[in-house]
Amino acid sequence: MSSGHAFSCRFVLLSLVILCATSLGLAQVEITAPANGETVRGQINVTGTKTDPAHGWISYKLEGPGQSGDFTTAVVQPFRLVWDSVSADDSGKRRFPDGEYTITAVGHLPSGQKLGQASVRVTLKNDLDSDAHPATVTLVADYKRGRELTGEAIGRARTKLIEHDDFHAKVIDLYGGLLEAQWRERAMSNSAGVSAIVRFYFDKGYTILQGSMPSNLPRAGDIFTLNIDSRAKVSTRRKDDKIFELGTLDLQLPDQAVRRGSTWKSSMHVIPLLGADRRTVTGNHRVDGFQWVAGRKCVRIVSTYSENDVELKVQMGQSATPQAGMGMDMGMLEIPDLAFFAPPDLAMPPPGDMGPIVEGATPASTVSVSAPVTSTVTSSYTGTRVSYFAYEMSQFVRSEDFVSHKLTIDSSQFGGGAQRGMGGMWDDPMMMGDMYGPGGIMHQLTEPDAEDHPWEVPGMPGPQQQQIEVKKEFEATAQVSMVVNRR
Repeated sequence: MSSGHAFSCRFVLLSLVILCATSLGLAQVEITAPANGETVRGQINVTGTKTDPAHGWISYKLEGPGQSGDFTTAVVQPFRLVWDSVSADDSGKRRFPDGEYTITAVGHLPSGQKLGQASVRVTLKNDLDSDAHPATVTLVADYKRGRELTGEAIGRARTKLIEHDDFHAKVIDLYGGLLEAQWRERAMSNSAGVSAIVRFYFDKGYTILQGSMPSNLPRAGDIFTLNIDSRAKVSTRRKDDKIFELGTLDLQLPDQAVRRGSTWKSSMHVIPLLGADRRTVTGNHRVDGFQWVAGRKCVRIVSTYSENDVELKVQMGQSATPQAGMGMDMGMLEIPDLAFFAPPDLAMPPPGDMGPIVEGATPASTVSVSAPVTSTVTSSYTGTRVSYFAYEMSQFVRSEDFVSHKLTIDSSQFGGGAQRGMGGMWDDPMMMGDMYGPGGIMHQLTEPDAEDHPWEVPGMPGPQQQQIEVKKEFEATAQVSMVVNRR
């Protein structure tokens, strides 16, 4: 082998080595926060990176006490995951107990091919040590003039029919969806042993219910001025003033000091269903422990509540699938409608058309739902709330509600239903004959029998659109969660 040929081979081999190294570099994935061995708490920002970040994604999973170890989140650049380690399940139990956790990030190409992975181990420590909090705490809502907080609420609802029906399935879908809201709170006076004056600026809020257009929450953009006493009881300053419902989902505090395991009963406010009005219920409360939330030392309070056979009014928003209109009064035939009575040369449908003639009528076996602005449901529900009261700050900083419903809904509120059009009339000999001559339709409409029974005209098989009967009331279940944070 010549020296030149050997040099060429070595150059090719070196190029392949460099290419492989570069490819391995592209496959590298790194978790940039938190650091390996770090102790974490509260809402934890998990961030990662990979070479060629503009293409593909990173999947994250958490392994630790009570976790399945499945991948739960896939994110694109900037590859950020917010781990809400203080969140609870629907029974009020903590989803992430304190302990050792492994965070794993896996990088992927746009095709889904795995590139590489990285892991870090962290220690979750939300609980306060026994020597980090007093044995007993007096819970008092204390406002300092000028202190400001920002609040946010996120609600979600899932619904399910007990007995399936296409029309009812479309109706119950309208009660599932998402709620989001943001506001600001400013103390206008000190508590000083009496009620403080607190002003709420409701910046924005909306619901997106399934099958409906996004809808602003009532009174979004308004300003509310309220009184709040030392037990967190909220009242209006004047009789006709309105309550800011989302910002006042607190419970009344006990009038004695509490410790772990303490219990009491008091009134509390809940929004049991997305879009429903706030309700006052009696809650059974228990101090479950002490822990860090939003960087503050908090008392963790678990509350349970329920109501049976109560009527809830729900703001529905605007339906995305409005009911088709009839286009004319089907009981009035004295005034001819061209779309219905015109001779074939004026309003001839396509040959063989067997669908409805009236504009807007739905085809056979289709389902349409028209949501009212406000609907009414009957519910029996049970709920659990986990509240966090920052006892050094003297404020609630977080609450999580989980509500399970059994709903009874009157479907007649939603119109629509399964509708069938009649067969096309233009193939009928009567329609193809002389409409205005002897024996024609218009002639027969002048006869007493035809006037008294306008649909008993030869060649006209019945009403243009026939409503298939559906069960008026139906039952369903709903699962609703609502998280409120104050910072």
